[in-house]
Amino acid sequence: MTVSNKYLRQLEQERSQDLATLSQLSRDLDAHLKGKQVVKTKVPAKYVGVTKAQGDAQYQTNLTRFGAKNLGRAFGVNMSLMELHNDTRAELEAMLGSGAALRNYVDICTEVIIHIIAQAAARMTAAQSSELKGGYDLYMKQMRATSKVSEALKALNSSSGLFQSRVFNYLAPINRSYVEALQAINLSKIEARGDMIKFIANADAQLAVSRYIAKKRPSDDVLLPGSIVPTAVKGVGRAALSMGLSAQQDRDVVSAFAANPSKDVVATYNYYRAAIDSEYDMGTGIRKGDIEASLKAAQIALNDAASAMRVTGISSAEARVFEDGFRKIAKTLGSYKVSDLDEEELALNLADLFDLIGAYTDIGSSNLSQCNINNA
Repeated sequence: MTVSNKYLRQLEQERSQDLATLSQLSRDLDAHLKGKQVVKTKVPAKYVGVTKAQGDAQYQTNLTRFGAKNLGRAFGVNMSLMELHNDTRAELEAMLGSGAALRNYVDICTEVIIHIIAQAAARMTAAQSSELKGGYDLYMKQMRATSKVSEALKALNSSSGLFQSRVFNYLAPINRSYVEALQAINLSKIEARGDMIKFIANADAQLAVSRYIAKKRPSDDVLLPGSIVPTAVKGVGRAALSMGLSAQQDRDVVSAFAANPSKDVVATYNYYRAAIDSEYDMGTGIRKGDIEASLKAAQIALNDAASAMRVTGISSAEARVFEDGFRKIAKTLGSYKVSDLDEEELALNLADLFDLIGAYTDIGSSNLSQCNINNA
């Protein structure tokens, strides 16, 4: 095998894997969207020991009371708790989604870490200000990795220093059960969003969109491929590079949504899915244009075979049998639309063709294998 052929085969294998990934994501998302959308979970009170009004008022007071100096300037010379709250909420929206369906979960994930930071800041020494930033970064890292606030809190509680074994004490009066209930309700939506991000990050999906734009103009809330800025990935070996690239592509999409807050993940996924569906048969992973070309080529070949029957030297009656048979199958193939192609019906036509040319043993005398065709 030449180097060029080996390279082309490698590219084709990678493309097939990409299409297989898209197909699996499509099936997963279809199952989610057709399945049960609401998780029935009893949500307890948001606060323990105080009313909701009192708890919310205390949170708002902390936002205005903790300036950059109170935070030990851990987040920047001028970064106050209010500004940290706003930045955190924007980043969590980019991770989890900015739609109304996830608003309560984004809110509680923001309030939890900001409240804990305020409680820790009120108790820390000047030398521990760096630990304040480290704990915040750990929480956000876990949220990016799992989207689960419960996992982020456990990781923070298991860390060393300022937050070690103190996180759930700092959390009071916010009710831990309330936080976990909101997570349970929203987790399926978040997981579906993660699959949508992977779909949008796929190179074949983005390429399909670049062609689909000419057919259908996207709505204003669709994130187009040109807004997704790729980041170079360094890896060791092909497997490490492939895994690193895939994860980085997902992060690039998340970053693009963060930079374009008016864009919606669901609307973008729907548009990218329509673009893919316009080009590929997701059941086989084959480009629809390739299927159409193959059907057209088969139709032309069958019609040519039908015309050739007249000069084969067999009797006119026998030639007529084959000519009619070939043209009938060609006409049927010409009537197919790729969007609703029936594989079983196609297989039946193939069986008819095999029968006609004598591929089966019990078809009688009017078949090519048993006829004396001088010019076949």
